[in-house]
Amino acid sequence: MKIVNSHVHIFDEHCVAEKYIGSKILQKIVNTYPGPIIKTLNFLSITDKKKLAKYAAFIKNENKTMLQNLKELKSHYPFGTKFSVLTINMEGMGAGKVPKSYRQQLREVVGIKQASEPILIFYHAIPEVEYCNTLLEEYIKKIQGIKIYPLMGHFPYHNTLMETYEYCKSYNLPVISHCAPINPTHQRDKKYVLQSLKTSRFPLITELNAPLDELCSNFSHPTHLAYVAKKFPTVNFCAAHMGGDVELEKFIERKEIDYLIGKKKKEGKINDFSWTYWVLKYCLLLPNFYTDISYTFYSDKYQKFLKLLLMHPELKKKILFGTDYYMNKIETLEEDTYYRNLIYTIGKEHFNQIASINQEHFYKYKI
Repeated sequence: MKIVNSHVHIFDEHCVAEKYIGSKILQKIVNTYPGPIIKTLNFLSITDKKKLAKYAAFIKNENKTMLQNLKELKSHYPFGTKFSVLTINMEGMGAGKVPKSYRQQLREVVGIKQASEPILIFYHAIPEVEYCNTLLEEYIKKIQGIKIYPLMGHFPYHNTLMETYEYCKSYNLPVISHCAPINPTHQRDKKYVLQSLKTSRFPLITELNAPLDELCSNFSHPTHLAYVAKKFPTVNFCAAHMGGDVELEKFIERKEIDYLIGKKKKEGKINDFSWTYWVLKYCLLLPNFYTDISYTFYSDKYQKFLKLLLMHPELKKKILFGTDYYMNKIETLEEDTYYRNLIYTIGKEHFNQIASINQEHFYKYKI
């Protein structure tokens, strides 16, 4: 069975902004003594636990290089498995200096690929940095896709990104976008966020007096990505995480699948349905709109529900296998146990569909 894991990360802690958890000094202490300090901070509730948990995942493999992270990931999979490595650029998120420049991160990842490692490189296009598309031009022939992370303070149709998608058209590059609401990795400059929200083409999902992380959720709603997918019909777009586990739970509890497949009818505004509903709706409506299961489908309950989704003749063609390694370590078992449990739950035929067949359609070439 050919396997492509379409959503992984291998970046090290030096790629993380120095004030990711709010304090540069505190972050240095955590870097030095991660285990006891994280436990103490959690106990005292000194910092945001969600941010701390995610940062802990960044440094869990302390002192490992990106190549070592990749080798650890590869050890869980059969020989020949390919991995879509989503790089990350935190230089524009207002959380302080990033020890390792994004250019340096790219250079390292390209070097890993040139050493014959089985990876597909995704360039992080972030309009908050002035070099977004000029650096892309420099690396355009060395990458296999574009990643966007709207929570960093922009809608997918930001003018700079609209230029980015033109490169995607010319070089046949797919786009993977983070598509889940509240997340610790978001823009920290509230004035910038409020200004950016004024450019929304659709109703906002929060009030303007909402907390900053909730405000940033507006940027990632699947409706905005669908707008771009319609503008660029020859470019494939993936709404990663299928809206996230919280939204998936809403989708299941409300039995929104009945509205999705037409058993029941209901007209509603954006907030009347879960993010998962909208992601799957656009998967059905738009030929170039996909989603992946990274991070979200970590539990047995969700994997059983995934099997139900894969029984739909059209939806099964639009779902990609991905794990969000190593961020998924926060929730899941070891990588090999996780994906083997997934195969056991959904069956080899369905797994082959999402890990091989759909990947070839998304990337538009033989895997």
